[in-house]
Amino acid sequence: MEEINYFMVEEKTESAPAGRGKQPREIGFSWRQRVVTLHLLPAAWFESAAAREEGGKDGAPSIRDRRKKQAGKKALAGKIARYVDSRRKDPDTVWISSALESYLPAYRPPFPSPSLAACVWKEQPFREILILWAEESFWSEKERWHEAFLEDCFADLNGLFLVGKRQEGEEEFWEELYEESGLSACFTQTLPHTDGRKTAVLDLCVQRRPPLRELAPASLYLDLTSDSEKQRLLREMRPDISYQSVRNYLDTAFKARYNAI
Repeated sequence: MEEINYFMVEEKTESAPAGRGKQPREIGFSWRQRVVTLHLLPAAWFESAAAREEGGKDGAPSIRDRRKKQAGKKALAGKIARYVDSRRKDPDTVWISSALESYLPAYRPPFPSPSLAACVWKEQPFREILILWAEESFWSEKERWHEAFLEDCFADLNGLFLVGKRQEGEEEFWEELYEESGLSACFTQTLPHTDGRKTAVLDLCVQRRPPLRELAPASLYLDLTSDSEKQRLLREMRPDISYQSVRNYLDTAFKARYNAI
């Protein structure tokens, strides 16, 4: 079974008040045919850091106060990084909540498996036109990824576009897809012009700026790279686009699950 390790700050609840302990703990459960472990970092770690930041503030912070704040955050970041490393988990299984992002600036969310991407896709408002936007290298580095994904997701689609070069040796897959659904894939070098209200764009480009100008108005943008900078750009420059990422989806799903335990 696929494994997911999700690191988050333990939240305040009536059954689990913040600050009750100073040691991380773990909660395991099954989710969508996956084995999930929640790695809960004590809220006390962050409350102590916040208290140090607040201490001695009277008007504008002095240079000394700013240095103490920076040193405190750096110490906490090191503590968090050591804990994550101590779990010795495969990096492809490790996800962190958005609250921890500023403490682990070198962290990059893993690229989701086809089945996890399909799970997230199916939870979005349905769009009948699907565009897979990727760099040319993706199709060779992630061999057969799109085939496994599409086998789960082609039902009810009326349009399928793959931005990039068609790979050799895939004829049988595309023929079977067409025979089963009547869906013919169109390969293109740029984003096609579509009705944005019917279109979903799946971003498969790691650390590449979103195609802001080319996106059709009111499109759904599913960021499979979970890049917070892409989210910022789209929300500031294309507020008409509905943005979702794998990490945002997992944040919502696992925090809800944790609060229900």
